[in-house]
Parts: sequence; structure tokens; C-alpha cells
Amino acid sequence: MIRTAIVEDNPKARADLWGFLERYGRERGTVFEITEYTNADDFLEETGPSYELVFMDIEMPGTSGMDAAKKLRERDNRAVLLFVTNMANFAIKGYEVDALDFLLKPVSYETICFRLDRAVKALEVRRESTVSISFAGGVRAVKASEFLYAEVQGHKLSYHLVDDVISVRGTLSDAEELLEGEAASARIPYLQSNRYCLVNPMHIKMVDGYSIYLDNGEVLDIARARKSEFLKDLAAWISRGGG
Repeated sequence: MIRTAIVEDNPKARADLWGFLERYGRERGTVFEITEYTNADDFLEETGPSYELVFMDIEMPGTSGMDAAKKLRERDNRAVLLFVTNMANFAIKGYEVDALDFLLKPVSYETICFRLDRAVKALEVRRESTVSISFAGGVRAVKASEFLYAEVQGHKLSYHLVDDVISVRGTLSDAEELLEGEAASARIPYLQSNRYCLVNPMHIKMVDGYSIYLDNGEVLDIARARKSEFLKDLAAWISRGGG
């Protein structure tokens, strides 16, 4: 779910943006939680959860969209910002507030789709948190996209990454505890395929029978007793848009 704000004084423009987001969500499997503001001052007074995606009209009564964006950046430098305007000459000022892009009115669905594709990808990067894995040689910060799976053999716990394997002394429960906070922030439910293995669904290419095919070519096993629960959890993750 992407927490989204539409800050726009024109009722038709607000309705168009809302409709485009709903259509995009249906077609791409993305869920937008949308809040509307008819002016920038009400938006700036918001004290609730911060927004991940903001559509900001530039010319509004009271505080302008550009000034509102500057104030937004004073408290939030992570939100993806898209300006909506009648005037293309504002584009250069967007760099001052790290705007992702501009939408020129009247906005069409084809135009907004391209921007939304970029915005969703940017959010995936900004959402991605890291965990620190301590080992004999030091510490490494690992992003969710780098983690393939964790595997236990005897008393050795191995974290298989896209470019390395880090082995430490531990159990699968230790891996679950380490990844628990990261999973909550990145919305990734690391899946246990058997007693010895915890898999990142981001890298699952296919499941066939009792085999898991990863996108790096490795094949992992699913225990018969865990297959039903594993497939259920994987399907739930996919239905949420893979995140």
C-alpha cells in the first residue's frame, strides 16, 4: 500500500488524478491509500503518518505548491514528489526540492502511467532497509534485495547473498530474529521451506513440485510437511503485489 496525497484546488483535476490512480492500481496490482487536500496549508498542517507519494499542484490560493514542497522537504526527504502544473517553466525549480517529475495539465492516463512506473520503482528503493550481519571478519549491511536465503547445517548458519555467502555460528531462529525487523519495514515475509532454510520470496522464479527455483539458478527443497503453508504464504505475498 502506498500512502498518497493529492494536493490540488481544482475539483476536476483532483477527481482525474484519483481515477487514474485507481485504474493504475487495478492494472498493476498496486494499492494506493489516497487523501485529498484542496490547499497546501491543510496539507502542511497534517500531523498524521507521512505520505510516500505526493501529487502537488503548483498554483493554489495561499501557500503555493513550490513553497509547500520546500517546507515538506524540511521534515521529509523521502516522499516521492510529483508536481502538477499548467506551466512548464517551473520544471527547473523542481530540482531544488528533489521532485521526481512534472505533469502538465491536462493530465492524461498515458502520461501519468509512465510517471507512476518511475515513482513506484523509486519507492521500492527508498523503502528498502538493511540489516547488519556480524561475522568473524567484521560486519556487513545487507539490503533485502541482496538476500537470497539462510541455511543451517549443523551449528553453521549461512546467509546466501547475491554476491557472497556469510557463515556464522547460529540457528535458523537466529536468522528469523535478525530479519524480523527488516521484514516488517520492507514488507517481505521470509518463507521457511524446511527445517533448515529461510527463503526471500523476491528471488523466487518458480516453484515446481517440491523444488524452489531462484533467479540466480539455485534450486532449493520444500519439505512435504511445509509445502502447503509455504505456497499459501508465497501466494499471499504475490497477491499484495510482491511487497
